[in-house]
Amino acid sequence: MRVFWLLALVPLVAAGCAGDEKDKSNPAPGPHDGLVAGAPVVLSPPNPNASPKDEDACIFMNHLGHFYVAWMSNRDGNDEIYVMRSSDGQFWSSPNRVTTSADADWYPTMLRHGGRYHMVWMRQTATTRTVWYNSSPDGITWNAANETPVTTGTQDDFVPHMIEIGGVLHVYFDSYARSGDGTRGLFHVQSTGYDMTGAVNGWTSPVEIASLNHATESDQLPYVIARPSGGYLMSFIRHTGSATAINGYLDPTSDINWATSSDGVTWTYGGAVMPEDGATDTIPALYIANGQETFSFMRGISAQPWIIDYDYSLVGSWPTGWVNVSLANGVNGWSSRVTPTLKTGTFLRVFVRASDLRLMLQVFTR
Repeated sequence: MRVFWLLALVPLVAAGCAGDEKDKSNPAPGPHDGLVAGAPVVLSPPNPNASPKDEDACIFMNHLGHFYVAWMSNRDGNDEIYVMRSSDGQFWSSPNRVTTSADADWYPTMLRHGGRYHMVWMRQTATTRTVWYNSSPDGITWNAANETPVTTGTQDDFVPHMIEIGGVLHVYFDSYARSGDGTRGLFHVQSTGYDMTGAVNGWTSPVEIASLNHATESDQLPYVIARPSGGYLMSFIRHTGSATAINGYLDPTSDINWATSSDGVTWTYGGAVMPEDGATDTIPALYIANGQETFSFMRGISAQPWIIDYDYSLVGSWPTGWVNVSLANGVNGWSSRVTPTLKTGTFLRVFVRASDLRLMLQVFTR
């Protein structure tokens, strides 16, 4: 029997993933008309693990206006990827397990293209971290036997992000072992074809994005979106912390950086989003609101992980225009991911609550 979770948003009758390839600039009215901005509410169902964690979420809306959330959870005793679906942002399906490996699976990115749902994520063994791929006909049913590696390196990890460009799936990730200079660098892989079901059946070898990689600092956590004006925008972090430590991205020197591209392959470095001020700025994402690109990232660590939203148009004027989402909500957290809805100016945000590692969902307007 399928269980549906009802989120009691006030007064709601009721994200990223990379999203859907269909143009939603002029969407038809749908079941999202009742979405009302309100306080964040718990999204992830109860986790029976002794040390529960529900993290690394992404969210997107498909061509029918259905929402999908993919995330990592240890609810079955191991770090696995799960998916939930909702048609209205209020009623959500029970968690559907995507991976079944004995190894740890983290950081999914999911999108729909060619009538099929595609996902990449990071898999960690005792000695390696690599990027993996699978696809699904409906975004809910996943066959673990069809999982295939995107990369075969030893440290291809934080954090794989995928976007569709001209019918090709592009995956961006960072790696220490591949960089060759003692730092972490950004790399890029493209799909080379699809089988009869629409699943990817081949990937290029990883290519370094040399134009963005610093010779003495680490570059990590790439996140890419299509720009309203054309081309693509990437956010990523740069820091002088440990390149080999799994939590090097939390170093106090970490700052949000940006770059642009006309094709998703050749990139031009833009600069830092804000000046270095000693605060940890990390785990970046991007979303579009009112035709404007917006950075969303975590600022601070320990007891003060704030989610910050900051418009790309204000780069160079920090701290003018920044929005401290966590202070406004009274909920500290990280890994903010945002998706539009069918209701104009209304968005869904999913993030991790710092106090107990639960996924939170919020409706907000811009």
